Formats: sequence, C-alpha cells, structure tokens
Amino acid sequence: MNLLWNQLISTIMQLWIFIALPFIWWKWFKPPVHFSAWIGIKPVNHVTKKLVTTSLITFVVFALFGTALICVTPDSTVLANTKFNNFKLTTVLAMLLYAFFQTATAEEILFRGFFAKRIQHKFGYFKGNLTQAILFGALHGGLLLASHIGLIFVLLTFIFTSCIGFAFYYIDEKMANGSIIPSILLHGCANAVSSLVFMSGLII
Repeated sequence: MNLLWNQLISTIMQLWIFIALPFIWWKWFKPPVHFSAWIGIKPVNHVTKKLVTTSLITFVVFALFGTALICVTPDSTVLANTKFNNFKLTTVLAMLLYAFFQTATAEEILFRGFFAKRIQHKFGYFKGNLTQAILFGALHGGLLLASHIGLIFVLLTFIFTSCIGFAFYYIDEKMANGSIIPSILLHGCANAVSSLVFMSGLII
C-alpha cells in the first residue's frame, strides 16, 4: 500500500510540475483556444489505417529496443521501474499510474504538447520536432548522469529516447491532427511493458 500511495503522490506532483509551464504560458499569451486543445489533448479526427499501422510499428520498436536497453543496463537499480517487482494489485495499480500518468501523460504534455508545438509555431515542423526530441532525450540521459552508470549507456539512452520522441510527434502532428492522445497511449503502453519485465523477474 505504501508503494501505491507514494506513487500517487509522485504522479500528482510530476503532472502538476510538467503542466505548470504550459499553463502559465497559455494564461500569459491568451491564445483563442481552450488549454487542453492548445496542448493537443483533443480527439483524433480520423483514425486511419496509416495511423494505426505506424503506431503499432512504433510501439513494437519502442518496446523491443527499450527492453534490450534495460537488459544491457550496467546497474538496473538506477531505473525508475525497478520498484515494481511483483504482481500484487497495489503494485500493478502503482505501475499503471507510473506508466500512463506520471511519465506518459506528463511528458507528452510538456514535450509534444508544449515544446514541440510552440517551437513549430515559430520555426516550422522539423525544427520543432527535432528540438523537442533532443530535449526529451537530454532529460532521460541527463537523469542517468548522476548515477555514474557510464557514458556509453547514457549516450544510448539519449539517442533512443530522442528517436522515440521524434517518432511520437511525427505521429501526433502528421497523422492525428495535432492530438497527443496517440503518443500518450504509445508511451504509456511501452512503459508498462518495460515495467512488466521487472515484475516478471526476468531482470533483477
């Protein structure tokens, strides 16, 4: 129960922090659109075959390479999802909070919903996507620097997460009329898969 309670608190705090900057920006510049639609939390107009196929391919690649990266981690204890190590109900619920809300929803709002869209508005799609992808990779790689896990693994993490961030925004912007719902679902499912690797005991 402590794990679930602590995860709930962490999730609320991270959501609040990651939403704060976009919300302050939105309030300051007062764009003529509701905040949720402005950051991309809106329905996908047309769920096309291309969207579904591309999303499935991205998910499989993300899950496979992410799991492979976990397997070669010099010290898996530095990873956030190592705390999920059994299939108790409270652990599963905590994992879902982590996978779909603390990480997926919070990070997609900040990086794809805010950074990418604001930079794209000023400099165009490619620069917006590339910049947010690099920032996304830098966050994940940078968090590992303090762990002394090794520069090679940090670099691999940076490259992997940057590529994923780029692919996510491509799907959102080019196939989902700017909605970040697809990337939230993809991100959450992939994080859940990587957490299940630890919960199953395949990696200790």
